[in-house]
Amino acid sequence: MASLSFNPNKSFAILIGISEYENLPSIRPITNNVIDLSTILVDNKFMGIPEQNIFPITNKRNDLLFNEIDTIITDIQTKEGDLLIFYYSGHGIREAKNRELYLTGTNSKHSTIQVSGLPFRMIKDFIENSNISKTIILIDSCYSGLAAMDDAKQLYSESELDIKGSYLITSSTGVEKSFFEKNMRNTFFTGGLLEVIKNGVGNESETISLDALYNSLKNNQKHSSPQRKTNLNISDFQFCYNVSSQQIKKTNNGLATENRTDNRISAEYYFQKGVESTVSYDKKEFFKKAISLNSNFAEAYSALGKVFVSEDRYPEAIEMYEKAISINNNSAETYNALGNVFYYDQKYYEAIEMHEKAIQINPDYIEAYSDLSHVYYNCNNYEMAIKYGSEFHRVCLKYDKNHNIGIGNAVEYKDWAVSEALKGNFSYAIELLKKAIEDYPEYDEAHSYLALYNLAQGNVVGSAKSIFNRIKTMFN
Repeated sequence: MASLSFNPNKSFAILIGISEYENLPSIRPITNNVIDLSTILVDNKFMGIPEQNIFPITNKRNDLLFNEIDTIITDIQTKEGDLLIFYYSGHGIREAKNRELYLTGTNSKHSTIQVSGLPFRMIKDFIENSNISKTIILIDSCYSGLAAMDDAKQLYSESELDIKGSYLITSSTGVEKSFFEKNMRNTFFTGGLLEVIKNGVGNESETISLDALYNSLKNNQKHSSPQRKTNLNISDFQFCYNVSSQQIKKTNNGLATENRTDNRISAEYYFQKGVESTVSYDKKEFFKKAISLNSNFAEAYSALGKVFVSEDRYPEAIEMYEKAISINNNSAETYNALGNVFYYDQKYYEAIEMHEKAIQINPDYIEAYSDLSHVYYNCNNYEMAIKYGSEFHRVCLKYDKNHNIGIGNAVEYKDWAVSEALKGNFSYAIELLKKAIEDYPEYDEAHSYLALYNLAQGNVVGSAKSIFNRIKTMFN
């Protein structure tokens, strides 16, 4: 087996995670970041660093953080450590006056960051003044204090990134909402890092280099654009074992043994690997490999298009779906998927055309009716939206599909009614609201508008009746 570029038994990791704050918003997934990264590092399948060499530090004040980091690095130097992995996840604040970057502890505060934060330059000094020859630095931070910077995209200065003997990767996340979602187990950046290590990269190399790790992260991150800076004296630093390589080699060897030289068989294998992979970068590599082996593999082009859609890369997605259609022009699913991409790209005429072609191929294709109704709805063409919503309703009933049809049509009727009322057409608006309530009797918002428009028409009795019906829906 290929070797890593360091001795795991002489390697150490400081994993800092600050999820709870007294003066800043909490970031709950960070606790799991530290737990999950610790588990990965000690697993022999990936790295095999001894558990006693892992130092997790969670939810500490800035002064305690400083003391613990100092103590741990001093201890590592006495043990002649070969590699240090330094990981930090939490808020980052750039001080407005001097623009100095600070990491935070539980007590950190914007207005007093110079005394309540941990200067990033101190981390740099700790590392550069130690005798540890190799350091990997991973910073996963939410920078809520970047408004003071002239260029919000330049989260780190060149001098901050330039740390002797280190390979540094930062999440480069500029705003909190793109840093995490509260119901996720991990933050976006650390979650992506864990996925790459756990799933491997799609090639036969037995190890994953830092460059390959960074490239996979960069290509897979929708919410940020990671930065890196390397001052390691080792080229092609091998960071962890590649768990996917063994399966690829096993399959390729099996194909050779059985004399399966037909490229289509290999293409099917790589296509299936792409379907099974959860890492966007690897999915693309597998699908591209499948296409290189079988240039008429329409499903692989469609699958690659779907990955591009997930990355908001609409021109590339359109190209892939159009290529799939050029190979197989009888797939309602592909036409409909292309229609959705045109819709996302705000090309509504093209979207309508593609959805209609999907329906021509398969008149009972439920999703096409739903998507076409949605396009018209967002073009404020409520009449056509309701027409295709009704067709969606018809096909669902035909196949006894369990869709919440009523509320979809009812919302469209209600919005159409509101648009008519804004023009002063209250009578027509009232009729539309009655249709909304007919489709979805529990739609209390429609009852409210009906009461309001009846009142505007001087129909006090009708208004009172609508208010009564709304109250009924609230207590049913």
